[in-house]
Amino acid sequence: MLKNSSDSRVIVDGSSLGFSTSRKVAGLPMHVRLYRQLKKAGYSTVYLKESTPGTLISYYNDNWKTDFSDFDSVEGDTPIFNGAGLYKINDIIDFKDGVVSEISPVMIAKNDRDLGEIQKYLWKDLRKPIENDGIVAYYLSRPVSRVFSRVLINFPVTPNHATLISAFMAFSGALAVAFPGLLILGAILYWFSNVFDCVDGEIARLKVEGSVFGQWLDSIVDDLATIAFSIGLGFAVLSQSHLAILMWTSAGLYAISSIMVYKVLNRIGVIDTAQYPYFFLGEKGSASKEKGPFTYISYLFRRDVILFIHLVFSLAGFLKGMYYLQVSINLGMAGITFLDQFVRLFKKNHI
Repeated sequence: MLKNSSDSRVIVDGSSLGFSTSRKVAGLPMHVRLYRQLKKAGYSTVYLKESTPGTLISYYNDNWKTDFSDFDSVEGDTPIFNGAGLYKINDIIDFKDGVVSEISPVMIAKNDRDLGEIQKYLWKDLRKPIENDGIVAYYLSRPVSRVFSRVLINFPVTPNHATLISAFMAFSGALAVAFPGLLILGAILYWFSNVFDCVDGEIARLKVEGSVFGQWLDSIVDDLATIAFSIGLGFAVLSQSHLAILMWTSAGLYAISSIMVYKVLNRIGVIDTAQYPYFFLGEKGSASKEKGPFTYISYLFRRDVILFIHLVFSLAGFLKGMYYLQVSINLGMAGITFLDQFVRLFKKNHI
């Protein structure tokens, strides 16, 4: 168990590893995952304690200062992390920030069998509780996304790559639904864009590659996908021009409301749109740990639910159902956001 210190340096002890350092566990060698976690937590320098100099660092090529010399001079109160240990990133951050005074690894690998158990743990730990993911994502989207993640995690695929794949599928689906004969294909592609919207987060957590840019890209792609799909549905009903105009108008209002949401999120230093503090949901939005009735109602309007309904409607050939569902979502989200902005302005001027 480690004791906290204010040192920005850290020691990784890999002197007695019972397995090859090249062995990957859920996409990364153990020490590389630890290095990335330490860097994210704010440690500026890592000193390596090892039996064969250069072994541990062989698979880590990031622009981060490392030092193989003067090890004894820094040992003192400098924290020593077990190179064979699996740590939780939030625990490391809390330890570095002084929130907790001690930290222990969740698991320690002594041999290849232990590495297998750690890999099982990492995949199991990816699973979010149903109250956070929603019923459709928990039982349908996530099981499918993990199949893709298990494959892609072994290749040099970044979370942003997965986000771009999601965008490609969403825009392809939007194009396809514009043609009546491709309605089902469009809905399937659109639904799979949601699957890869899960994949990017899973890769980010497993490879410790999350970034502010990636989070913004993920959020913006989701909204652009909604707008593109709405435009596609507008073309699908172009023979009834008044319906097409209504759809495109609703998409425009949705786009304006999305920009309003981003401006508020940027001001309060939050990226996740699920944490937008609507006046009726509280400071953490629908991501709040304390769930109220409005939080559970908001689950019905989650993207994974809407895309699944679109898929079911497409299989039934129910284009009008898809049309009115999307118009309702666009106008509903825009209306709620405009109302929230009005409430904010009223409070600012009268309270």
